Order: sequence, then C-alpha cells, then structure tokens
Amino acid sequence: MDDPVNLNGVDAIKEAGAGTLDIDVRAEGNVLVYDYTYLTTIDASVLPSVKTTLEQTLDTSESTFVTLADTMQSSIDERIQIKVIYRNGDKEIITERIFDPS
Repeated sequence: MDDPVNLNGVDAIKEAGAGTLDIDVRAEGNVLVYDYTYLTTIDASVLPSVKTTLEQTLDTSESTFVTLADTMQSSIDERIQIKVIYRNGDKEIITERIFDPS
C-alpha cells in the first residue's frame, strides 16, 4: 500500500468525489476498503432510489474490483478482497459489497 502509484490512485479517487463524497481508502487485514460518505444526509424519501442506483453502480463495477483484487493478490500471493461501502451523511450505511476474485 506504500507504492506511490497506489497513493496517486487514491488521490485521484478523492478528487473525483470532492464536494459530494468523502472517501476513505484503507486496508483492514487482507481487505482493501473504499468507504464513501456523502457530505450531506440524503432525505429518507429518496434514499431507496439512491440505494438502487448505488447497487447498480456496484453491479457494473464488479469486474473492475475483482480484477483489482486479483492483480493485488497475484503480486503479494495472499487472498485479497475489495470492500466498497456507501454511507449517508449521518454515517449510516446505505449499501456495501465485498468483491472476491476467488
């Protein structure tokens, strides 16, 4: 995780969410966690549709995250998973998913 290329990638992700999302990228054991938190709390009346949209986004991003985990796994010879979490502004989890290359 100390590779400057990886750190540059994290900076790019944080810049992409600036103004809308706070993004925390961290390792928890063999899990790389992308933890996105909306800067404002989404109203409960629209939260179900936001959750559906985020879940669809995770569906379409699955191959990207699986490939990333697989690439990392092959370089360090350890099982790696990617976990993506989306949180509302009040820190409650809207949706989350674990991507596993195995």
